[in-house]
Amino acid sequence: MAARIDWEKLLSSHRIEYKFQGKNVYVKCPWCGTADSGHHMGIALSTNAWGCWRNSAHRGRSPVKLLMALLRISYEVARELAGFDEQYVDPDSWDQLKHNLFNKKVVEQPTTEKTLTFPANEFIEIQQDKLRTARFFDYLVGRGFSAEHIPDLCKKYSLKAAVSGRYKDRVIIPYYVERDLVAWTGRSVLGADLRYLDLPKDESIVFVKNTLYNFNCTRRGADTLLVCEGPFDAITLDFVSSKYDVRACALSTNSITEQQTYLLEEVSVNFRKVLMMMDGANSLGVIDSMHLKESLSHIKNIGFVEVPFSRKDGGEMTAKEIAIFSSELTK
Repeated sequence: MAARIDWEKLLSSHRIEYKFQGKNVYVKCPWCGTADSGHHMGIALSTNAWGCWRNSAHRGRSPVKLLMALLRISYEVARELAGFDEQYVDPDSWDQLKHNLFNKKVVEQPTTEKTLTFPANEFIEIQQDKLRTARFFDYLVGRGFSAEHIPDLCKKYSLKAAVSGRYKDRVIIPYYVERDLVAWTGRSVLGADLRYLDLPKDESIVFVKNTLYNFNCTRRGADTLLVCEGPFDAITLDFVSSKYDVRACALSTNSITEQQTYLLEEVSVNFRKVLMMMDGANSLGVIDSMHLKESLSHIKNIGFVEVPFSRKDGGEMTAKEIAIFSSELTK
């Protein structure tokens, strides 16, 4: 059990702005610096673990490390503020922190953060009556979206058509953290062997496997959160299910990373239940795997559900099926 820290008193006494939400307290991320215009660093009151919603690389389990960055103080001072004695063993990078203490170093606070933008003239709006994007529009129709709903679909999820460059002939699916573009993936419309082409990790603000697709919906909360594999599964489900108080996000593959497990734990408080819905072809290989169940076992409202109506994945479901399924989930 983590030592109890009175975060409200500690933050208030040092004039650090904070907000409470559920079982967490939120502050500005000290590693994002001025790029964090809100309160994106969440601190779990029960465990003292922390993580940034803008950049999931900014996360850890050590309240001492976080205090060093927030207050720009030494390890020893931060440890004392947290209420720990000299016998305290830090859960994050003990050797590195010990080295910093020996050399009396202070954690540096970056003042700049790189930004991500779409490549000029390569990604354009998807429109039915434009020759350059007709094939992308037809692809969406082929996935079961009605022509009349596609403009709203593209606007809601900021879908783009890649007409040139590395991602040519792919629907671009952007990943956002609030208003910040952090990554994207491209879904081939021509049946390429590599269906999804992700923005490389070193070019991303947050790599696709270090976050959740449709992440923003997890912050707003609803009755139920569906967690599926592919981004298009999430889009297909969420476009209809959001009307029934059910939201959908995606892992971007059929596996879950440590970062995604952490994010699901944090956002689970915003939902009555969180349901993992992996593709039918992978149900035995993923849902029933010890790794996935053990990774998520600490989330109290986690559950597992099969893709209904004998569909392979959420992306194959019709709007009517999604409506029926969503209504059943919220009963």
